[in-house]
Amino acid sequence: MEYLFIISFAIVLAASTGIRAFLPITITALLAKFNLIAIKDLYSTPFIQYITDDRVLLFLIVATVIEILSDKIPAVDNFLDGVYTVVKPVIAFISSYAVISANLEPWQNAIIAITLALSTTSVSMGLKGAVRLASTTTTAGTLNTIISFVEDILVSVKILLSMIFIWILPIMAFMSILLTIVLIMILFKVFRKKLREASTN
Repeated sequence: MEYLFIISFAIVLAASTGIRAFLPITITALLAKFNLIAIKDLYSTPFIQYITDDRVLLFLIVATVIEILSDKIPAVDNFLDGVYTVVKPVIAFISSYAVISANLEPWQNAIIAITLALSTTSVSMGLKGAVRLASTTTTAGTLNTIISFVEDILVSVKILLSMIFIWILPIMAFMSILLTIVLIMILFKVFRKKLREASTN
């Protein structure tokens, strides 16, 4: 049962990382530091042991503050989204790999971590990017700051609830996977439609 929660946490963490690169890990580290994580098996993983180190935790806090503040600045937020296109999947891969490393073989960990980074993380990034693009286009970016605050709250609440009330984890993980599948199907249909239109012209 604990393993189900660990896999679910890896999925939720990967999806949340698509919205904020450092905030999900930082909240997890702070909860672990004060022994507030309900999944006890996580404490034995290299991931938790590493991020609760004082120096690493300090770096995560500083990086999170910088990320949150800079995301509130118009134009800078769009620039950072471009940078995080590479950074977020990498962070998601490393985090997911470390979380499940105590339960599977290395090659199995790698496959799961890569899958999460390329699916749930990328879909979350794409969804966030689409919302920001729509906001920038329709409101000249005036709503981007408000949207950014909403993203901070959603990610924080999602991680806090899933770490303290672990029975929510499988539900959140299922919703993340379902959203990923739905959006991928939509993108596939749009892409196929574009190909058909291009072939008929």
